[in-house]
Amino acid sequence: MAQSKSHDSKHLRVESGSTRSGGFQPVSGEREANDWSMLQASTPHASVGTSLYCTRFQLKNHQWMHKTLPIQVYFMLQGDYKDTYRNLTTKVVRGLLWAASSRCRPHYVLKTDDDCFVNLPLLLHFLSRQNPIQNNLYAGHVRWSSPVVRDPNSRWYVSDADFAGSRFVPYVNGAGYVLSLDVVRKFAKFSSLVRPFPNEDAYVGTVLYMVGVRPVYSARFVAHSEAWQTCNFLYLFVIHHATPTRQFQFKEMAARAWEECSKEDMANDWV
Repeated sequence: MAQSKSHDSKHLRVESGSTRSGGFQPVSGEREANDWSMLQASTPHASVGTSLYCTRFQLKNHQWMHKTLPIQVYFMLQGDYKDTYRNLTTKVVRGLLWAASSRCRPHYVLKTDDDCFVNLPLLLHFLSRQNPIQNNLYAGHVRWSSPVVRDPNSRWYVSDADFAGSRFVPYVNGAGYVLSLDVVRKFAKFSSLVRPFPNEDAYVGTVLYMVGVRPVYSARFVAHSEAWQTCNFLYLFVIHHATPTRQFQFKEMAARAWEECSKEDMANDWV
């Protein structure tokens, strides 16, 4: 059987959330390409961390594989701030600042949460073969006109001093969004001009709106994890609120979708 043309793609995944699985040391390192593994936390106390994975993939016959490279690079960033919900803005900002200057130089950055399933083979296939917006890209499930919460007892409280308006500009839900590298670099360059406030999703959108980047709506990022069928996994990129058990189930369903479902009806756009 003749092999299809190979497509190389390099991506960075920024994963945020309350990292309570253990305390880890701030490290960066290299492994042989055939010895890839995620860094695992090893001690029981809570710590603050943002996981960043940088790797290159090769697509052959609809199967994504690690390309033979001398190294794979992994990073775990550790901050000097408390691991609280209201510090997520700081965590995400630091992750994106690192991504903007990383030697990985990704074409795209995916920001996601630790309770999300990421349909990685489909997303990589789309970004390398079908994505119609390769620059100025900020895509995900858009919140078009969310009110600013002024209740001091709410976890989403934002003071007038931090943000003066009654509604946020359009921004993408932080459970999962994709940024092109030029957008990540714009954020890194101009984020210091906008006072941080404790709604990290809205903050990222506010900085990008200021520099002329508008969000691209995509229904392929969803907030619920029930009732999906196998062939849905030739459409969905990110599923929020997925337990670890469900994430393993979704991974198996996504693999079966490539074998069992028609690819003629695969979406070729973000919508």
